[in-house]
Amino acid sequence: MSIIYGAYASLEYFPKGLVWKHSLERVLGPDEGSIVLEPFSKSDKTESILQYKPTFIKKLFNEYEADTVVYCGADTVFYKSPFEFIAKPAALISCIPHLIKFPVHPKIAKRITRTGYFNTDFIVFKRSKEVLRFLNWWEKMLFLECKSASSEGAFFDQNYFNHLVVCDYFKPITDPGMNVAWFNLEENRPLDVAEGLKMFQFSGYDPIKPMQLSKYWTAVPEYRSMKLQKLLVEYHNNLMEIGKWQSPK
Repeated sequence: MSIIYGAYASLEYFPKGLVWKHSLERVLGPDEGSIVLEPFSKSDKTESILQYKPTFIKKLFNEYEADTVVYCGADTVFYKSPFEFIAKPAALISCIPHLIKFPVHPKIAKRITRTGYFNTDFIVFKRSKEVLRFLNWWEKMLFLECKSASSEGAFFDQNYFNHLVVCDYFKPITDPGMNVAWFNLEENRPLDVAEGLKMFQFSGYDPIKPMQLSKYWTAVPEYRSMKLQKLLVEYHNNLMEIGKWQSPK
């Protein structure tokens, strides 16, 4: 089985992409796939970085002749191999919900309702006619209308994944160690490998404010702050050392 893990990033966010790539290189086994990190630049056809997702995924299928493409956001970091979610599922498309528990914090529920229930920063696609049909449709929808209110934490490219819940070839990944981020800390998600942390998404992280988890959400449960601080310090150090990020002068 040929597996490609792919991410792309603009010049501004490329240091995050390098950290993502390094984290996967550390945890993947020798037969668990290859990694592609691509720089993103706007073109006549693609004005928004959000619009490029399905185009990029189709490109990975075509250029690398992959059986499976795993799309990742450049701001994700892996602490354990995600291979178990790729090798086992029979689903043709798998991705991670933003939240896996109920009830939901009212402010976060409002954002997730606007943004879409599923997070498209970790998606597993298996080569098939159903996947190609979905990618073509998603690509068309994003070119017709792809709104963004990133300052509010809203990314409207994800809303289209809500339609997949009625498809028998779709399956959500609900492991609590996957997709830990600012928007689901209230679910008491694991914050270290011993607890089961597998992937953390540093959504909205700004290296200029190294101890702030996200520009979208500044409230942090006090009893968990030490573990979060450790993750933030490690991520910031990796951005500088691996990503070669430099603070603007």
